[in-house]
Amino acid sequence: MELHTEDATSDLSAELGRIFENVRRQLEDEFRRRLEAAVRDAESNAIGAAGNAREEAVNGARAAVTAELQAQFDETLERTKTELQAEFERRMRDAQDQSDEEKTRLREQIELWRSYSEAQRLMSESSSQGEILSYFVQHAETFAPNLAVYVAKADGLAVWKTRGEGPFPEFISGATSDPDAYF
Repeated sequence: MELHTEDATSDLSAELGRIFENVRRQLEDEFRRRLEAAVRDAESNAIGAAGNAREEAVNGARAAVTAELQAQFDETLERTKTELQAEFERRMRDAQDQSDEEKTRLREQIELWRSYSEAQRLMSESSSQGEILSYFVQHAETFAPNLAVYVAKADGLAVWKTRGEGPFPEFISGATSDPDAYF
């Protein structure tokens, strides 16, 4: 019986060895499957986290670059606006100055023609040569700032009337009384 017990023990041992081996293999397979699943999950989570981190980094960089470019654009826009405003104001002042100069020139020209017209009218309505010369002297200031009218006398040409600040001698051409010799 001992032999039989030994054989039974040996068979039992072999059977237990195979069972243990099967269980061990099953456990190792289960462990490997679970390990591989955990690795895949970890890789998937890591890839997802890396993708999210990359996306967040890209969004952050995009926002920073956009903000910087917007600030540069705003600064350039403001500087350009200021330069254009200054240029516009300078041109407006120049145009206003030119307009004022043109208005002044036109007013002077109008005054000149008005004076000329008025002098013509008054002289044509005058009844004496003295009155004509008086109107002439009055209105000649518009055309000449300084004016003197000389008349022929026995001593030469003598000042009759003056206008303006010019220095006019009382007599000219002491020996000549020819009015055609002087203007």
